[in-house]
Amino acid sequence: MPDLPIEIWSIIASNAGRSDLPRFALVSSLHRDVAQDALVSDLHLGSSSKPDYRKVLSALKEEHVLHRTHHLIIDIVADEALDVAAVPVEQMPNLRRLILSAPGSLFETAELQKVFVHRLKGSCTKLQSVQIRVTDFDERLPGKEFSIPNLGSIAWTEGGRIGPAFYSLCSASLETITCLRVYICAEGPQHQAPCLELFQFRFPRLKTLQIGPGDDIGLFHKKPHRQQFTQFLIAHPTIEDLNLDHWYSTYHDYAHFQLDTELISPSVLPNIISLEAHPDQVTEFVKAGALFIRTMRKLVIGKREPSDIVHHIQSMFEAFRGYVDAIGPLQMLEFNLLLSRFKKDYQLNRAPLKPILEAVYDVFPRLETYIGDIADMEDAEILRTRLKHLREVQTTHCGPPEVWL
Repeated sequence: MPDLPIEIWSIIASNAGRSDLPRFALVSSLHRDVAQDALVSDLHLGSSSKPDYRKVLSALKEEHVLHRTHHLIIDIVADEALDVAAVPVEQMPNLRRLILSAPGSLFETAELQKVFVHRLKGSCTKLQSVQIRVTDFDERLPGKEFSIPNLGSIAWTEGGRIGPAFYSLCSASLETITCLRVYICAEGPQHQAPCLELFQFRFPRLKTLQIGPGDDIGLFHKKPHRQQFTQFLIAHPTIEDLNLDHWYSTYHDYAHFQLDTELISPSVLPNIISLEAHPDQVTEFVKAGALFIRTMRKLVIGKREPSDIVHHIQSMFEAFRGYVDAIGPLQMLEFNLLLSRFKKDYQLNRAPLKPILEAVYDVFPRLETYIGDIADMEDAEILRTRLKHLREVQTTHCGPPEVWL
């Protein structure tokens, strides 16, 4: 085993898989200490591959190492007996990131939630990031209190809705939040008021926003929602990374927040570098002459969209061509086009893809990275030939992604 400084071994351990660290610890006492630091620094309670969380915490308490914990994941999905309120956060003064995940409520009562938050605020003063994942659509956090100050990042899923605890957290960290990710999936008009309340917030340092999908097309496409959502975006010119989350259902058609085009001016969101959105949303920005379209570096169309979205993408590129003619060439460096959501779509028909790829050549001449679908290997070669600056192609052509550098 090479005789390297402990700092080097620490870097190696921090990049190793968690399953490899126990074997790493067997090499020597130095490697044991380094492995322990790596495991304690990123502590995962509730993982199905770990012993009972009580035994884990008991051992860590005896070793007096919980002060080394920087990232804490409490996963009740994997361990239904895990009690969030019993985790000794008082012994984790250096905690930076907290993830709480459960199918149902994270706390049995509002009082237990309030006490846990109070303990966090009193002991974990370096906390920068909180992520809440309540995945059951019928469950909510029981209490209103979650006012942790000075956070930089919030990611929130509360059964697709947002309630008092979320707003308590946002209000407490209003001046410091730079990253906000919130999953909103209202099921009817009775859920619109909390959503509209969010659009009244103003985060002066916000750089990353992910919001959506808003799956009731009749609710989220109404005039008040369009206006207030668009005003919310306009009020945050600091945003650099915008993800307008959306999803597709054969029952609900496309579900996404609609923009009020009457409110969009060319100066909207001037600092956008990366945009992920439904092609119709992109088209609305393009037709409004948004100047960030010319300078942004990355565009993502869907995580996995059905192939029948192609005509929306074609309309988007028609708008891009008009934009280029009117305003000038684009500086896009990366384009993601992911259509193969379903197995039946892997063998995509080249006919609808060909005009899209032709548009990519015309509209994004400076493109360096293409990630997404092609119909056959001929398309990959054409991409490399036509796009003179292209450095990387990743494609899902007929199966797992392939990469060319």
